[in-house]
Amino acid sequence: MGVPVWIPWTSGAVQLGDSEKSKADEDARRIADAKATADADAKRRADEAERQRLATLKAEKERADAEAKRRADEAERQRLAALKAEKERADAEAKRRADEAEQRRLATLEAEKEHQPQQIPLVYSAWVKLCGKNPQGPNSKELCQTMKEAHMESGEFVAAAALIEMAGEQKKILQLILPNRLLIPPGTRVTIDSNPPSDGPFIICAPEFCMAQHEVTNDFPRKLKAGQTLKIQAINDQKQTVSYLLPLADFAKAYDGPPTDPKVLEEQRKQAQEKKR
Repeated sequence: MGVPVWIPWTSGAVQLGDSEKSKADEDARRIADAKATADADAKRRADEAERQRLATLKAEKERADAEAKRRADEAERQRLAALKAEKERADAEAKRRADEAEQRRLATLEAEKEHQPQQIPLVYSAWVKLCGKNPQGPNSKELCQTMKEAHMESGEFVAAAALIEMAGEQKKILQLILPNRLLIPPGTRVTIDSNPPSDGPFIICAPEFCMAQHEVTNDFPRKLKAGQTLKIQAINDQKQTVSYLLPLADFAKAYDGPPTDPKVLEEQRKQAQEKKR
C-alpha cells in the first residue's frame, strides 16, 4: 500500500493570468462598439425613413393643396364667366328694351307732330301786374292780377293767363282766356316746364272767348318765377290737342315789382288793335 500525498486547496475563484484578462476586456469593447455602431446605424436609418415619410407627406399635401387651388380657381373662373355672361345678357336685354322704348317714343312724337297744326308765329305782351280794390266796397281787399297775352301778328287775340291773388288770403287762381273753338269737357291743362300738370274746367264760353280757372297751390308763383314756359292745353272742335305757350322770362320782375300803370297797359292794347286793322 502506497503512502498518501496531501495537496493544499485554495478558496474563491480561479485567478486568470494578465494576458487572458486583456483578451476578455478587448472582446467586451468590440461587442460594445459593434452594438453602438448597430444602434447608430439603426437610428440613422430610422431618421432617414422618418425624413422620407415627412417629405412624402409634405409632397402629397402640396399636391393636394395645388389640386384644391386649381379646382377653386377653375370654379371661380367659371363663376365669373357665368356672371359676366349673365350681365352681358341683362345689358343686351336692357338695351333692347331701351331701344324699343325710344323707337316708340320717337314714333309717338312723329305721329303727334303729324296731327298737330302748324305753329303760327305769335306776339306776346309783357307780364304786367294790375292791382285795385272794388270801388263799391269801402272795406274790400286789394286784388292783384299778374297777366300776359298772346296775339297773332295781325293783332288777333290768341290766349291770356292771369294769376289772381287777394290780399291776406292763401287762395290763388290762375285764370285763362282762350279762343271759343274748344270743347268744354275735358277743360284745360297747364304745365310749367317739366312740373306736374294742373287741370281746370272752363267756367264760361262766350262767342268771343272761353274762360277757365285753376285753383293753384301756394308755391305756384315760385314755380312761375323759376320756370321758362307756361304751356296751356285744350281740345279743339276737331278733337285735337292745341297748345298755347307763354314765356315766363319776365314774370318774376312783374310779380315782385310794383303794379303796372293802367295807362301803359291801355296803350299796349291800342297798339295791338292798330296792328289788327
